Amino acid sequence: MKLPALFHSVLPMHAAGAAVCLAATALWFLLGLQPLWGSHQAARQQEAHLQTLRTQADQLQMRLRDTQDRNVRTREALAEGSVRLQPASRINRRLSELTLLATRCQLKVDEIQPGRSHSVIRHEVVPIQMRGSGSYLACMKFLRSLRQSFPDIGTSLIDLKGAPGAPDTSSRFEFTLEWFTAPTVVSK
Repeated sequence: MKLPALFHSVLPMHAAGAAVCLAATALWFLLGLQPLWGSHQAARQQEAHLQTLRTQADQLQMRLRDTQDRNVRTREALAEGSVRLQPASRINRRLSELTLLATRCQLKVDEIQPGRSHSVIRHEVVPIQMRGSGSYLACMKFLRSLRQSFPDIGTSLIDLKGAPGAPDTSSRFEFTLEWFTAPTVVSK
């Protein structure tokens, strides 16, 4: 069977048209759709990262508010005079008492260091850094006991690192405490 002559004359034109359509589709995919798809994936990853950062920021904001509230309560108690302040010269005794309290709460203290004291209106503040390990529950017990046993100590940093899903496993902790002491009297 012979094909009509007209068909033979338009066959190259149809093949060329199909090739142009195929090339245009490939070009559209390479230059338009593929970069768009890649940027969409990158945007989704950035959104997920942003959500993680927002969650962390919310948690930090809650911790900051809680710490500020505790410090306000401690400062109010100091202003009322209901807390008797000790002199900063008793720092070694206070460090020993803090270490003993931590041990009773089943915390292992690796380091406890006093910082340089600074004066405030009616008292001085001695920062104390505590680092060590223990379970999350032991850390919470220590912080509750700290508030009850030492009303002249506030907290400015609570940093716990570990497995939040397993509260009984050992975690690393870092506390920055603020010991409110009697003002130092300088004799002339």
